[in-house]
Amino acid sequence: MADAAAIWQRLLAEGLVEGDPPAPPEPATPWPVRLLAGAGAWLATPLLLGFLALLLGDLALRESSGLVLGPILMLAPLSWLRDPARGEFTRQAAGVVSLAGLALFVVGLAFGARLAPDGVALAVLAAAVPVFALSREPVHRFGIALAGLVAACWLIAGGLGMHRLVLLQPLLAWATVLVWLAWTRHWTGRPFWRLGLPPLAWALALAASVLVVWTPAWHAAADGLPWSAWLASRYAAAAVLPGTALLLAWPQRREVPAWRLLAWLLAAVVLSWLWLPAPGVTFTLAMMLVAFATGQVVLLALAILALAVYLVAYYFQLAVPLLDKAHALLLAGGVLLAAHLLLRPRAPRGEATT
Repeated sequence: MADAAAIWQRLLAEGLVEGDPPAPPEPATPWPVRLLAGAGAWLATPLLLGFLALLLGDLALRESSGLVLGPILMLAPLSWLRDPARGEFTRQAAGVVSLAGLALFVVGLAFGARLAPDGVALAVLAAAVPVFALSREPVHRFGIALAGLVAACWLIAGGLGMHRLVLLQPLLAWATVLVWLAWTRHWTGRPFWRLGLPPLAWALALAASVLVVWTPAWHAAADGLPWSAWLASRYAAAAVLPGTALLLAWPQRREVPAWRLLAWLLAAVVLSWLWLPAPGVTFTLAMMLVAFATGQVVLLALAILALAVYLVAYYFQLAVPLLDKAHALLLAGGVLLAAHLLLRPRAPRGEATT
């Protein structure tokens, strides 16, 4: 087989290409090496920052120093984070420095500038958006996106009031599903979104899973919310599972028989109705569907863990009778079994099986 240089010379002689041959791509670094380099950066960089803080002495301990040092540390490493030629250790270390700068900036706003929590959250959100857009490092983007989501949740929920967390659950659930499908289904081909959606999707999945476990009993939240807002959020959360099933089935509507699609959607609607008092179950089931459709094993493990923790917490909620919980579990298991037996793929008759 002719090598790449000989092939390029033949194409050049035939007038199909011009100029020098492109440089051969560098071999990809094995993931264990990248993991060790990243872990080393996350261990060494905080020690280096702590040593520099000791050198600065009282200057670093002042409450207002975060207002100056925080933005500097947060923005200075962006040139390294945007350079793909940098090594894994360098990029991870730059990400740690930037995240430490964001944390120092929050401390300066809270204790130095004496801003209210809403003001701190708004400043963090305003800083996270451009830093996320300018960075090119996935781990750094994940951390920045998670910080921005926490700030946005604080602003929406009004200081993380427990009874208002219910309003955030359907919002984060829908955002998680849509961002995951936009990334894995290639709904957008622009480079910014192609590189920016994966860390945002993981940050949303983690934030939504934590909120599902943290959200109080659905009936207890009704005391602190207007009836219309409580009812709308309840059905919006329940609609996540049928909506996800529809989005996954719609591209295959011409290849799959209509009765299969209807049975698929009917099973999703019945499950969401059965778990109407516990919308965390419908969200975790929706995450499982997305994980199966996209082949994301880690997302599937996260959804199973969130479902297990939520079911344990739901079991001890006194607002729902234990018999109702048992009926919901029994009927949901029956629906899943019937859907599996009815919708599982079967080999055509007469085809030899191995």
